[in-house]
Amino acid sequence: MWRLVVSFLEKPWIAAVALLVQAVVLLVQAVILLLQWRILRHHGEVMEQHTDIGRIQVKTAQLIGDAIQQQGQILEAQFTFQKRIDAKAEREQVFEKIFAVARNVRALSNVLANIPPGTSRDFAKERIDRSWNELGNSATECQKGLTTSIHIPEDVKNYFIRFCGVVSDAVEKQEDDVSAARKQLRQLEVPDKDFSAMLRKLAQAPIGAG
Repeated sequence: MWRLVVSFLEKPWIAAVALLVQAVVLLVQAVILLLQWRILRHHGEVMEQHTDIGRIQVKTAQLIGDAIQQQGQILEAQFTFQKRIDAKAEREQVFEKIFAVARNVRALSNVLANIPPGTSRDFAKERIDRSWNELGNSATECQKGLTTSIHIPEDVKNYFIRFCGVVSDAVEKQEDDVSAARKQLRQLEVPDKDFSAMLRKLAQAPIGAG
């Protein structure tokens, strides 16, 4: 039996078949290795693409960060500019209201000055009443403007609020006698020495001071 097996295996075509099988095995292994190499190469390419995408994302994030920072700077500049505009407009309004009070004091004084001494108030009642009313309204408006202001220096604001209060008090206690009314007006026409100083401080205060 063993002799038959040995004799069979010693035949030349059997060796050829064995070699062929080995060749097929080697070929399959080579194909497998080729496939593995291609898979690894593709994986490497994908990883490289991911790396490029990561770099692009980092670059994009930096650009977005720069854009946000620039936008913040622009908004801050716009806010500062708008604040200066608001402060300038508020200051001009306060100036106008203060000068309106001063003009109405002068206007009432002129009305009273044109009435002969000893003349009853009834002689020019309509003109006098209208002038007192205009003075009182201007003092009230000035106080409101000062009270709601946010860009006026506090000491300046408080001084002119008190001044308008004095004017309003004079309007409430207005004298029927022309001579007494003139005396009231003279006190308002010549305010204390701080009046001009406060006006200068208001004019010279930095925009936005308050």
